[in-house]
Amino acid sequence: LAAAAPLRAEPAAVAEARQALADGLPQVAIRKLTTAPAPADPQVALLLGRSLVAAGRYQEAVERLKPLAAADRSAAFFLAEAHAG
Repeated sequence: LAAAAPLRAEPAAVAEARQALADGLPQVAIRKLTTAPAPADPQVALLLGRSLVAAGRYQEAVERLKPLAAADRSAAFFLAEAHAG
């Protein structure tokens, strides 16, 4: 068996944004994800897109999620939700 790769620690701003979204505070999540340096990670982009949908900022969500949707079913789901919004 190969050893599992160590998990990378999530940057504090990303963890805080994830918690803010879970707490129903999408605007806080958006602010944290757009003001703090975040890695160029598709999961961070997805989190921002989800936060934008939750905040009712559908056009911005479409712009963020569209590049991710072909490779990520969650992104495709939230993209469809943004289009429906």
